[in-house]
Amino acid sequence: MEAVLLDEKLVERLQSFSGETMEDKIIYLARETIAAKLKECNERISDYEFRYGMSFKNFNMAWDRDGIPDKHSYQVESDFIEWEALEMEKQYWLSLRGSFPACVLCRTGPRASLCGNSRGDCHLNREELSA
Repeated sequence: MEAVLLDEKLVERLQSFSGETMEDKIIYLARETIAAKLKECNERISDYEFRYGMSFKNFNMAWDRDGIPDKHSYQVESDFIEWEALEMEKQYWLSLRGSFPACVLCRTGPRASLCGNSRGDCHLNREELSA
């Protein structure tokens, strides 16, 4: 475990976040940040899915079969590149989320009975972020 030195003012500000210990507070903030990043990725991915009427997996297969009209236009190629990057970013955040213990809310708060901590059934994992 690595020790981290925090400025007193930062420690005071962190007191308002959930968690009994400073480690709990930092884990909570990290998990909330990851959840927000996943939500942002999913919203932007949904825009592309709506625009093209399919998932990225299906879009990629259609691309390979020349099933995307104007696939070499600037707009479609730009969409492909950004959509693929969003899918990769989403996988990154999902893998990072899995490396954190269940959040402090699930371990100690009103959701403790839902979490079970050892199952990793944290409320943040149940949100519609991994669809």
